[in-house]
Amino acid sequence: MKIIHISDLHFHEAPSGDARKHRHSLACLRDIERLIDEQKPSHLVVSGDITNIGDKISLERAYQWIHDQIYSDGEYFGLHAEARGLIPLIVPGNHDAFNAPTTGAEFKRWQSSLKNFFGVFHQYKWKDADNGVRYNWHEEDDLSVLFCSLDTCYLGDPETEHLGSTISLDRIAKGRLSRRQSATILSLYDKGMAGELTRSDGSKIPTAKFLGALKVLVMHHYLFEPSNARAEPLLQMAQKRTVFQNLAMSDFDVLLCGHKHIADVHVSTYSDNFDRRGQIRLAFNYVRRILGIKALPLGVDEDGRRLSKALRLVIGLLAVTKSKGKPLDEESTQAIIGILQKSLNNPVVLKEQLLKYLSTVGDDGQGGLFDESEMNELYTKIKERFDRNDRKALNDAAERMRGIISHLSGRPFAHIMSASSAKASEEGSRHRAVNVYQIASTETGHVFKATRFSWDPQSLRFAHAFQQDILFPKTRGLHL
Repeated sequence: MKIIHISDLHFHEAPSGDARKHRHSLACLRDIERLIDEQKPSHLVVSGDITNIGDKISLERAYQWIHDQIYSDGEYFGLHAEARGLIPLIVPGNHDAFNAPTTGAEFKRWQSSLKNFFGVFHQYKWKDADNGVRYNWHEEDDLSVLFCSLDTCYLGDPETEHLGSTISLDRIAKGRLSRRQSATILSLYDKGMAGELTRSDGSKIPTAKFLGALKVLVMHHYLFEPSNARAEPLLQMAQKRTVFQNLAMSDFDVLLCGHKHIADVHVSTYSDNFDRRGQIRLAFNYVRRILGIKALPLGVDEDGRRLSKALRLVIGLLAVTKSKGKPLDEESTQAIIGILQKSLNNPVVLKEQLLKYLSTVGDDGQGGLFDESEMNELYTKIKERFDRNDRKALNDAAERMRGIISHLSGRPFAHIMSASSAKASEEGSRHRAVNVYQIASTETGHVFKATRFSWDPQSLRFAHAFQQDILFPKTRGLHL
């Protein structure tokens, strides 16, 4: 399958006709049509900032260009998405969310910020229960892809006339995820593994299909700064490390985004971006899933029905490291798993052996994680609250953790940004570009080929500029 990814179009239809600097480029719009006809993609991703100020006139023009055609400067322009067989995946950007009031309840402000956008792009509107999260399932022969669309413009932007001299820096462009959104994303994985997610025709997606699918997230804001680009804190996603860790716990492989107007492909591994708290939560959620308890996002303090805080910390020892950011070595992994398994059969082992083990590893990453009161609490909980079946399930989970830790350390995650695809004015490194992705399934995994077409102002065409192949193995840490 092929995907074409455009972003930050910045449609602007100013009644006064004086918005040439921030207006969309008709030449770029025309050449995007040519590129689609050449590449013949099946999916069209538009990752936000479709308009410049979120006004209804511009939104309607952008909608018509994507789904049909528009007439401008004596010519017709249009993608005719349905006629070309394109499946659009569209998310709003902060420039599409200029309608948030400056006061009032946060949730109501979020809902009203995109009133204009969803009034026009009505078929992409999220239900209240979706919390700004939607998924699309694509299945063809032996290739399965889960697309997830996410609204990161949690508060939107105030209208320009409201800015004045009292602008709030945490509202102008930063993306954000709410805890409810993070919990919804995690629940997609849990439902998928339980065989509860459905295709568009209402049939259930088999667990095996979901398990082996490539999982792609589409949102406007980015997580990682492009290489060799100036850092811009006001553009970055708020709590970006926590956001990434929640996405990783939801099993995503690829993030498609925009916002900065700079094209970039950044491939890292899960363990590159997990701090110690995230490693603990990852291990904890895996055990919760083994026991049939829903996963919890980072930032949520509730401990669930049956697992105590102390037990969360002990399970977390299966993923923490003596030096931050690196997976446990085999020897340490075996030692900790062995102690956990013994303590499930005889809880007193925990107090004797685990404390002894911790005293030998020093204070360079694990020391200070526990105290004696927590050991006593854990001893009591395991002894009194877990029956034989619970302990067997935890023992099984501990066995699987051996493979989980080693696989997570090398599992790839691709963070791919599209530059602005059609803004009339860009300066310096903020060039215009269109990305095309081709996905193929092999016996060992998914091959994801990312190709960038950058704008050539001389020829007025998008020309091939960059290509990178990424392999996503089918055997993944979360799936063992």
